Amino acid sequence: MENVKYASFWRRFFANLIDGFILMAIGMGISLVFGRQAFNFNFNAVKDTAPVNNLMTLDYVFTFLISTFFVLFFWVKHDGQTPGKKVMHIKITKEDGSGLDWGTGFVRYLSYYVSMIPLYLGFLWVIWDKKKQGFHDKIAKTVVIEADEQKPSKLIYICGCLVFLLFIVACGSVGFLAAMQKRNSPLNLSSKQMNASVKEMNP
Repeated sequence: MENVKYASFWRRFFANLIDGFILMAIGMGISLVFGRQAFNFNFNAVKDTAPVNNLMTLDYVFTFLISTFFVLFFWVKHDGQTPGKKVMHIKITKEDGSGLDWGTGFVRYLSYYVSMIPLYLGFLWVIWDKKKQGFHDKIAKTVVIEADEQKPSKLIYICGCLVFLLFIVACGSVGFLAAMQKRNSPLNLSSKQMNASVKEMNP
């Protein structure tokens, strides 16, 4: 293709960030439908796990299927633009400039996992590649280009950075709370603590 501008890494990053939060909201909604808490910090509860595991399996399957359809629908039916890419004024096309079909979109979507496996190197490859292609783009023979002459508002970048930082802090807080709760679990008490507890109960 001639006279095209390939989308930069950061425009793609923020587009994926927006889409990621939309998909996360969808995933949380599916979890609630299946009766599973979206955020569950009770790691010490003893339950009959068989029915829970079955529901979680269905939960993950439905989340994967709906997320896949969500992404492919926008790629194929909305000129290669998901909501995030629409906001960032970029779109996906084949290398010859034509729009994506279902087959190409599906190959590209599955190829995300190829980009993830080597420590996300497939995504970082966009930074220095001549056509700004990640591994998934090269496999599916697609490119991400600027959809028009408009540039995203700087406010979008600022808000995106703040939301991303808040998300990192939230994830860190959840991990910290989980670690503290697990540490204070009766299952993790030392033998001395257990003996002391027994003596207190049986003076």
